[in-house]
Amino acid sequence: LATHEPMAAPLHIVSWNVAGWARTLAQIIKFHGSLRQWVERHQIDILCLQEVKIPDARLEDLKSLGAQLEGYDIFWGPATNASVRGFNGVATYARKGLTQTASRDVFGEQALDGEGRVLSTTHAAFTLLNVYLPNDGPCGVRLPNKMAFLRALTQKIHVLRAQGQRVIVAGDLNISHRVEDIHWTRALLPLHAVLEQAYVTGDPEADGMLTQLRREWPGLQACLATRSVQEITVNAAGGRQQQKWRCVVDTPSGRVVLGSPQETRQAAEHAYDLSEVSARDDDGSVLIRHAANDISLGEVAEAMEKIAHVKWTPTALRHLVHACRAVASGPWHSSSSRCCQAWLSSTLADGMVDVFAHLYPDAEERFTCWEQYRNRRYVNEGSRIDYFLIDAALLPDVIAGPPLPSGQEDWHTAAAARWAATAGGLWEAAPYDGSGMADSPAAAYEHQFAAGPGTSIVYTPPQFSDHVGISLLLAVPPSPPLTLDTRATRPCQPHLRQPSVQAFFGAAATRKRKAVESEESGRE
Repeated sequence: LATHEPMAAPLHIVSWNVAGWARTLAQIIKFHGSLRQWVERHQIDILCLQEVKIPDARLEDLKSLGAQLEGYDIFWGPATNASVRGFNGVATYARKGLTQTASRDVFGEQALDGEGRVLSTTHAAFTLLNVYLPNDGPCGVRLPNKMAFLRALTQKIHVLRAQGQRVIVAGDLNISHRVEDIHWTRALLPLHAVLEQAYVTGDPEADGMLTQLRREWPGLQACLATRSVQEITVNAAGGRQQQKWRCVVDTPSGRVVLGSPQETRQAAEHAYDLSEVSARDDDGSVLIRHAANDISLGEVAEAMEKIAHVKWTPTALRHLVHACRAVASGPWHSSSSRCCQAWLSSTLADGMVDVFAHLYPDAEERFTCWEQYRNRRYVNEGSRIDYFLIDAALLPDVIAGPPLPSGQEDWHTAAAARWAATAGGLWEAAPYDGSGMADSPAAAYEHQFAAGPGTSIVYTPPQFSDHVGISLLLAVPPSPPLTLDTRATRPCQPHLRQPSVQAFFGAAATRKRKAVESEESGRE
């Protein structure tokens, strides 16, 4: 890592899934005055946004959104395919003079480029791919689509390298690669490994828990074989009622409910399902989401308590995970689809580096996304699915910067991660009555700026998005300002188009209506 003083100011890149840029902008303006003030306080040179959710036509008028930013080139990759128009979308803000070209037709295939999931910008020292990859969909139904994106991304990286470019991939990959990238309750345990008597950790407490599991497993397995789905009615936000489904099993002491209520019957049917979950790729090959006998530690703990009446405390469970991780052949792994984990493993083996994992391999529970509707951020039960993947050749230029935000805790601990995610307890969980998240004390909104630029996590407020930002600080060689190829980048800059006739008259009509309303209001 670069420990010398760079000859030019370091380049600060921030990536953030904003879950709707218009709404997030409104929050930024409300609490920080303007986008410019927010960007300046973070000292951002390049800002990569995902899940922007702004249709192409609406991008012609950035002023009405508050999205304009003087001194920056802005590039957009909105969703143009009819099925996703107004959803997805990526955007890159780059300080003027940093960018040579930009393209939203990155893969050369409309089915993929039209989903608004990738945007390419070329800079002096690297090419930046701003990506928002698909999720797996319910029970893995979208895995073929996701794998098509991953294969196209790999091919693009190879093409750029062949052209002599160094590559940075920034964005939401919707993959948790390592077991450290998910909360321990969701760590998947391949039972075929743990149930073998030869598997030991060398830790007496952990091995005692594994012995209990081996003893009780035949009975647990028999009860899980009786799984069925029960439809229930729950009280939802605003006093309305909602249908949900839950998993129930028969035990010697009666019927018990396992897991939380699910939004769909299909999701409930897959709860505690020990069979292989897979999908067929476009070429007919099998894409493994979960292997047979994969089960999360949270599910194991609940089954042990409700069926075998053996209660493991959260402290003991966390200790079990740590003990198993210390074993070289430890079986614990992420709950992300096996095929997606394999893709990321092969990408890293092919010369890309997961910068955060490289800098902070021992950091515990440092997540970038939480289930907002379940208030999971406030207990820091989340996942790390946002990444900077960089060519290994760029690694010597990475500047770590300040330590990870930690309060008074040791930076690598779970306690430090929870302190950072909750702003030391200043963020408060939202009520379940549908009223939304209340405003927090002013000090909470200042928390995100405390550390300063670095290669780290930017703990943006929960009111802004269900994701937080991630950052990369690079020492780049000084170079003269680049001249933007405006002809090549024109498709990425709809805000620079001449307004359409419809937009012109629509804006005129809006101004006239507001003038009439103002006049009538003045008469009252």
